[in-house]
Amino acid sequence: MYKETEVLKDIFMNRGGTNLLGKLLIRIFLPFLLFCLLPVSAIAKEEYHSQTGPIYYLNVDRFKDGNTLNDLKDVNTKDPESYQGGDFQGIIDELDYIKGMGFKIVMLNSIFNGGPIGGRHPQTLDLSKPDAHYGSAAEFKKLVKEAHKKGLKMIVELDVQSGPNHVMIHKTTKNSRLRFPNQNEALRLTDNDSEKSLIDGAKEWIRETDLDGYFLPNADQSSVLFWRKFSQGMKSAKSTFILLGELNSNNPSDMASFQDEAGFDVILNNALNDPLRNAFSKPDAASQPLFQTWSLEQKLFKNPSVLAAYFDNEQTDRFTRDMLKNNQYPVTRWELALTYLYTQPEIPVVYYGSEIAIDGGNSPDNQRVMNFNADQTLISYINQVSGLRSKYPALSKGSMKVLAVEGGMSVYQRQYKGQTMVIAINNTSKSQSVNLNANQFPANTELHGELNGDLVRNEKGKFNIVLDRESSEVYLITKETGIHYWFFVVLIAIWLGFYLFVRLAKNKGKKRVS
Repeated sequence: MYKETEVLKDIFMNRGGTNLLGKLLIRIFLPFLLFCLLPVSAIAKEEYHSQTGPIYYLNVDRFKDGNTLNDLKDVNTKDPESYQGGDFQGIIDELDYIKGMGFKIVMLNSIFNGGPIGGRHPQTLDLSKPDAHYGSAAEFKKLVKEAHKKGLKMIVELDVQSGPNHVMIHKTTKNSRLRFPNQNEALRLTDNDSEKSLIDGAKEWIRETDLDGYFLPNADQSSVLFWRKFSQGMKSAKSTFILLGELNSNNPSDMASFQDEAGFDVILNNALNDPLRNAFSKPDAASQPLFQTWSLEQKLFKNPSVLAAYFDNEQTDRFTRDMLKNNQYPVTRWELALTYLYTQPEIPVVYYGSEIAIDGGNSPDNQRVMNFNADQTLISYINQVSGLRSKYPALSKGSMKVLAVEGGMSVYQRQYKGQTMVIAINNTSKSQSVNLNANQFPANTELHGELNGDLVRNEKGKFNIVLDRESSEVYLITKETGIHYWFFVVLIAIWLGFYLFVRLAKNKGKKRVS
């Protein structure tokens, strides 16, 4: 083969002479050969679809210190209850890292000048400027701008639930004492100037920075009338603005009613958190509660996809802590959990550090400083499942139907505009097999594994899915491929023609030399 290659090299370089026929044959055969040798992925152009989420939720102070000049005297990296030095510049430095995992939205804890670090939600003391530990307003504006360049949206937490006697100083406020609307009759807001000041201040941040959304914790402590005004005000400043609310109530009925009346775009689904953690923190746990919760939400919400699902945040122990308590390997547990999170209908929310399985108990232990030198296994997995959710609209917009569920083994279907996905998760300590009736799918189809490359064909009217213990697969329903005989015929003909051409060129070269 080496001699044939040398002859071809001579022909290409015009050494030993060439003729018109030789050039013509090369131009005909070479493209065919390159086409056959290239992998399908290099030829096919993948189509990606955008949708709301997934969301990467981070604590600014605990993410990354990108500018040591704003490390004030109370920054103490040895004390977990003190500021750790994280800032806007640190986030800017890692935007590619966040985007690389497939996230569409970055959500920050409260950035406004506030009270002591730690606690559930730091109180906002001054809405007119960011906390000096994080950087200046100009630096935050730069952060939003850089995020937008990379196709990322930016949401920040806005705390308005500080009580009727909480002092907030703002440049548009005539009164130094702001009181916020509350469903408690004794605390109901009567100061219209204070209400207007809060709305105007929130709108000012949108106009000045091109911010994309607010995360509003404890929203059910204020009246829906106030939130309706607030929502209208934010949308008037930016029509695409996102309002993500969180309620103290874990009752899905309360969440549905509040979401309809308050005008929020997304509600953080606290009701789903316990079922999620219980289902995936150990093998052989029942997965039925997950689907029961979804079934209830379908009845209560006009559009259940406005909900956002999560495993942990600053209010909970780290999900990794649950696994360690059960003597489980966190990476395996997280992979199964993430498969479900990214293939169910609600918007996935991932708290910073989950991608490296950060451990932690009560606050502030659950807000440890991010480690960018940790193992990359889960980071790669998040990128993979996020890519599937982005590529296939059925995973983000489709209906959901349970096909089989027994203990920790579950199979469900997502469907959207003719596209059908089947997700199988074996969260048990043994290999599992599930037979699906092929009649419930279009004729002459097969299940193509998009996560691990598994292929399931119709065998006597059944699709037999077999999964090893603690593993999962995401299948796309496609037309049967079968064996493409004509492809092999054409391929053989090309190689035969190429071989004959090389032999012909070699013989001609010998004649010229002689």
